[in-house]
Amino acid sequence: RNRVVRDARGKGAQSNAVGAWRCMFEIAIKDRHLAEGMNPAARVKKPRRSDGRRMALEDAHYEEMSDLIGATGDDPELDAMVLKFIDITGARREGMLNLQLGGIDTEECTVRLDEKRDVVVDQPVPDWFAKELYEFARSRAATGRTDPVFVKRTASGRFEPMGDRRFDYIFTD
Repeated sequence: RNRVVRDARGKGAQSNAVGAWRCMFEIAIKDRHLAEGMNPAARVKKPRRSDGRRMALEDAHYEEMSDLIGATGDDPELDAMVLKFIDITGARREGMLNLQLGGIDTEECTVRLDEKRDVVVDQPVPDWFAKELYEFARSRAATGRTDPVFVKRTASGRFEPMGDRRFDYIFTD
């Protein structure tokens, strides 16, 4: 509880393990259990720890971001759905942009993510979210199986497919 996860890729554990092995073998050599130069851990390269601090958002920060994204901008309904989709599916940008109405399976509760390097994944989602996403797409004029799910409402009231720039607009601009 209330613990900040600073690095979840195991680099810290790897570095700690190599450091512990080095220490153990140095003590064994010092206590004459091993001959000088018989330290195999000395040849193991110690992994560098990450300089950048990438941390998960705390619940309060996520809620603030969600409230802000869903209440501002020129299409807050789309922006809120983008954030919810990323949170629930963990999809990459390309998988999200490629999602079509036919890729939402409300029976099996999956969405078909066509991501980079031609990787296609049927990602499980909660049943309520599959229905909500399907209704979202239908409310934005998606009728055919190949119609994109994530479309932006234009000033004239029509819809156009969402592009890469929308992510910058939501998360960085």
